[in-house]
Amino acid sequence: MRAVWITRPGGPGALEVRETADPEPGPGQVRIGVRAAGLNFAEVMAAQGLYPDAPKPPCVVGYEVAGVVDALGERVPGLAAGQRVLAMTHFGGHADVVCVPAEQVLPIPDAMSFEEAAALPVNYLTAYHMLFRVAAVRPGERVLVHMAAGGVGRRYCSSAARWTTWRSSVRPQPPSTGCCGPKAARTRSTTTPPTTPPRSAG
Repeated sequence: MRAVWITRPGGPGALEVRETADPEPGPGQVRIGVRAAGLNFAEVMAAQGLYPDAPKPPCVVGYEVAGVVDALGERVPGLAAGQRVLAMTHFGGHADVVCVPAEQVLPIPDAMSFEEAAALPVNYLTAYHMLFRVAAVRPGERVLVHMAAGGVGRRYCSSAARWTTWRSSVRPQPPSTGCCGPKAARTRSTTTPPTTPPRSAG
């Protein structure tokens, strides 16, 4: 397989395409032939050596991919070779083949492109978690989104507009202000929205 390796902390010059043997899926794993992969703030920071969650170089990052099921390990029900899927990879996604636990893989509809699917997991799951788990936004509340830019910030706004009575966004300030990401604040509203917040399966 080919993958984009971060060889050392630095800019684009620290990236290198390397070829290695294809990984084999273990029990409960799915191997995906990657057709598209997300590139997020976390991966950019990792390439500069500024993201504490990233593995030490040399490494392959990439949190999200979309592609086609290439092979299945033992005990993987509900998925089949050739099926179009997206996956949350937690590194290793910037490659043309990746193995991930089956529970992190979801089928995608035929009408959805691989590029669209690969852009979903990080942005939407981050926005969902912050709005409905951390901030615990409920019907009738107002949401103010700071740093309403980039993938996550835009998902904040679209989710807040759908599930709350009112939302406002604020343009991001220059990096010198010390802001490092979108934040949500809320105040009580006396009106009631026509829908209720989504609930996760967990």
